[in-house]
Order: sequence, then structure tokens, then C-alpha cells
Amino acid sequence: MKRRLLILAAVAGALLGIVSVVQASIPSPNGVIHGCYQFSPPSTGKGVLRVINADIGEQCRFYEHPLNWNIRGVTGAVGATGPTGATGPTGPTGPPGPTGASGPTGATGPTGPAGPETDPSALITRVNFEGLAVSPTLAKVASLNPPPGHWLINVAGEGRVAGGSGDSLDTICWLSKNGPPGSFLGRSLVEDDDGLSGDIVIRDVVIASGSDTFDLWCTAFDDSNFVNSLRMTATRVGVITTQ
Repeated sequence: MKRRLLILAAVAGALLGIVSVVQASIPSPNGVIHGCYQFSPPSTGKGVLRVINADIGEQCRFYEHPLNWNIRGVTGAVGATGPTGATGPTGPTGPPGPTGASGPTGATGPTGPAGPETDPSALITRVNFEGLAVSPTLAKVASLNPPPGHWLINVAGEGRVAGGSGDSLDTICWLSKNGPPGSFLGRSLVEDDDGLSGDIVIRDVVIASGSDTFDLWCTAFDDSNFVNSLRMTATRVGVITTQ
């Protein structure tokens, strides 16, 4: 009796496996459901529909027509695009990427032209010693040639006579533009019968064209006179207004 039950259970299990296989092939693996509908004879249930398992060879009978359909319909037309959704929050900043390799150094460009020279703000010349001839002979003691513009010319020095010579200190100096004869700008007279030295001081404001020279000329009325420690300067100034 027990053995009989085991044999029945085995047969039932085999049949169940067959049914599972049959069921698993409807629909077919490609999603098609195979069927047959009856069209004749009219005396028997015309229009009856039944499903078959085509994967195991089942076919429609002579009085049936095949009728197949998919478990999924054909893809429909693409619908209209929906409205754009709201922008989401900004995501966190990603880590910096690695530094790229340095590019090759470019060729050195040509040297540019030299810029224009800057005009000086002041000019100066110095004379430590200049012996003077007796009048009417003149000696050019100092000279300046400033760039175009307005300039303050300043002459400061010392007229002297050699000690123990018995000569008198008797010197006169003129500041001129492009002279002599040129344009007279100012003079300084140093005269002293008893002393050995006196100051030479001349100052004037001038307009220079760039080719003009400003010269200091001196002469003496007695021997042994000379100019000592003289300084002549030209300092650039603003607009000159004559009143």
C-alpha cells in the first residue's frame, strides 16, 4: 500500500511538471498568444475561441481559423512634452581636478624701441676757479642749454682778488641769452678796494626754445681778479605771466 502511494505521487509530480511547462509556453516566449476560432460547421458552436500551445506543436483544427495576439499592444505615438519641472537645488561642489601640465615656454619677443627721453627738472653747472682778463676782454665763465620750457636761472658765486697782490677787487659779470651781444638778463658787480672777496648773485626767469643758451660773462678792471666756487642752475617752473 505504501509503495503504491509513492508511485501515484511520482506520477502526479511528473504530470504537474508537464502542466507547468505547458502553462509556461502560453504565451510564447516572444509574447504572442496563439488561438483558434471555429467558423464551421454552422450546426456546432460557430465562433468558439480557444487558446493553443503552438510551442509544443498544437494547431488549429480544419474547422478553425488561427487568431494570434500579443500580450502587449503596439507602442503608441509619443505624447506631447510636459512642462519643465522646477530646478532642483544646486549640488555640492565637486573636488578640484588635478593641475594640468605646464605648457611650453613661448619664444622671447623682440625688444621694443626705447622710449622718449624725459626732460630734466633742473640743470646745474659748477666753476671752481676762473681767472679773469682785464676789461674789455670778456671770459665766458659758465653756460646752460635747457630744453624748451620756462626756467628760473640762478647764478651764485664769489669774486676774489689774490691776497698780497696789491690789486683791487673790481669784477663785473653779465647773464645773457645767446650772447654776446644777445639779450641782456642781469648783472652783478663786485667792487672792494680793501677786501679780498664779494658775492656774485644774478637771478631771472626765462623762456627757452631748446636751442637757446644762457651764458655768464665776466671781466675785471684790475689784475689778479678771479671767480671762485660759482654755481649756475636752471630750474623748470610753471607758466610765466608778465605784469
